[in-house]
Amino acid sequence: MSNNIDAQTPTFIGKYTELRPVDMQSLKHLYLWHLELEYELAHFVLDGPKIPNELMFKENFLQQLKNRYHLFLFIYPKRKDASGEPIGFISTYRYNDIDGHVQISVFITPKYRSKHYSLEAGILLVNYLFTYFPLRKICGTVYEYNTVCLKVLKAAGFHIEGEMIEHKYYNGKYHNVILLALFRKTFYERAQKFIVRIQNSRVNNNRELPE
Repeated sequence: MSNNIDAQTPTFIGKYTELRPVDMQSLKHLYLWHLELEYELAHFVLDGPKIPNELMFKENFLQQLKNRYHLFLFIYPKRKDASGEPIGFISTYRYNDIDGHVQISVFITPKYRSKHYSLEAGILLVNYLFTYFPLRKICGTVYEYNTVCLKVLKAAGFHIEGEMIEHKYYNGKYHNVILLALFRKTFYERAQKFIVRIQNSRVNNNRELPE
């Protein structure tokens, strides 16, 4: 199998991060995160319990990449001392061009969660989504305890639309899930200053993101 699995999804270049499509090397990292952070990744990647076999995991994920996900990109830091390994991923799913919305999720490994990577990754992808797809709003869900992620989403312009009580099981107990949404107009009002900071961002097919 070729190392490049998803040739259709573009690469995004930001000031601090790069978003790259799925390849065989990044899948290896996804599998290791799955083993180390089973509960956290269960609702992101798989529809069932932990898969201890790497080959089975990859086959399961590739099937979901085809049938479930709209976009799936790995997040890489652009530091001089970076190892060249991904630090998380960002994805969209449940794409609905009739009603004009899509779900988005972001995962960052614990070591990098206090940094700005998830915010820039989100802005890069949301900017692309609103530019090239007929979307009115982008939706997301956050566990109530994930205050860092909630703060990042609010900074990007997401607002809370509701809350599902004791809806997800994680680490021995049930947690509330917060429902959020971001409308096109709100995004460009709130995120314009961030877009200006990363205005040199480009998609690798030479389509320029709006500034």
